[in-house]
This record gives sequence, structure tokens and C-alpha cells, in this order.
Amino acid sequence: MKPTTVILVIALVAITLFASGCLTNPTGSTVVDPNDQCTALEGGAKDNCYLEAGKCSKITGTSLRDICVVELAKKKNDITVCNLVASAQPQGNCQNHFSQVMEDPTICDVIYDIYWKDICYFNHAQRTHDPQFCSSVDTIDKQLGCFSDLARVTNNVEYCARLSYVNADRCYYDIAINTLNVNLCTKLRAPINHDSCRLKIAKASNNVAFCNIINSNKVKATCFEALAQ
Repeated sequence: MKPTTVILVIALVAITLFASGCLTNPTGSTVVDPNDQCTALEGGAKDNCYLEAGKCSKITGTSLRDICVVELAKKKNDITVCNLVASAQPQGNCQNHFSQVMEDPTICDVIYDIYWKDICYFNHAQRTHDPQFCSSVDTIDKQLGCFSDLARVTNNVEYCARLSYVNADRCYYDIAINTLNVNLCTKLRAPINHDSCRLKIAKASNNVAFCNIINSNKVKATCFEALAQ
């Protein structure tokens, strides 16, 4: 083969390799992976393709890449992967997941995002029925919601006292009905609600004796009538 022919062959091979994307850059990494089916796509379609393929590092959008990394951490069952999440909120989501799976509340302490930190403590309160975790919830509304849920789950009226006027009454009422404890009816701040609470317990327990302690004659008559049926 003539030298000129050899040169032409080499040139053609080089052009073919370049066109197919199989050349490597000076660092030695592949410019284009011929087996990468996402390469031909553009924009969001390409990122979604890499998300489905689990190739997080190739996703250009930060939000979608973080979602990918969180799912990867769960799939690998490796909490250290959460450290690769760029944004605080999805990272908190990732850390909360492992805190619950590992039943390790200390992980809540290192969560930076306040929303997921609160969710983390809230979930441990529901799991352990430990009010200390409710106290660790920073956002007031969520903290009160935590105590409210805990009161109903444990039927512990002490947690009702932490709630606002309306919510505390509802809390006492629900526990009174759940436990058929008519004495709790007097904890309702509005006296008019005492009799409705006693009526409810009388019906729930089918105990006519509770009708006798109802103050309102009208409500008392309703109670006797209901239990006579």
C-alpha cells in the first residue's frame, strides 16, 4: 500500500471516529457514549431520561439532579449519599428518610432545612409517643399539632393543656369520648358543652346513669329517650 493511501485510510478512520463520537478528549474521558440513549434528547427530556436511568451526574438541572440523588440514596440504603444533594430541602428529605428507617432521632439534629427538621421530630414523636420530640418541633403550629395528635393517640389529657382554647376543648372532648370518662367533660371551658359531652358518653356507653348528671332538662330528656330505644 502506498504511503499516500495509508494516510488517506488513517484520515478516514479518524473522521469516522469523530463523527461517531468515539474520540476521547485530552483527559482520556469519552466525549460521547455511543450506548447513551439520552444523548440524542435535549433540555428537560434529556434530564428526565437520565433521571429514569439513574445517571444523576449527567442531569444538568439542579432540582431534578437532587431528586435523583435522593432516590439513589434510598436505593443504595446509604445515608452518606444525602451529602451529595446540593439544596437544603431535598437533602433534609433524604436525611429524614434515614432517620425514620434507622429509628435514629439524632439525625434530625443535623438537618438544616427547618421544614424537614420539624417533620423528622414530629415523626419520631408519633412513633415513640415521646413528648420531648414534639417540644423539639420549631414551628409553633406544627408543635401544637404534634401535641394534639399525641394526646389523642395516648389519651393523655396533659397534652391538651398545651393547646389553644378551641383545640384544647376539642382535645378534652375527644379523649372523654374515647375513654368514656365523663369527668373530663367539665374540662371544657364552655359550660354549654358539658352536657353535650355527657350525652355523647351516655350514648356511647349505653349507660343511663350518665343521663342523670346532665344539667339541661332538654338534653337530659334527649338522653333518656335515646337510651330507651
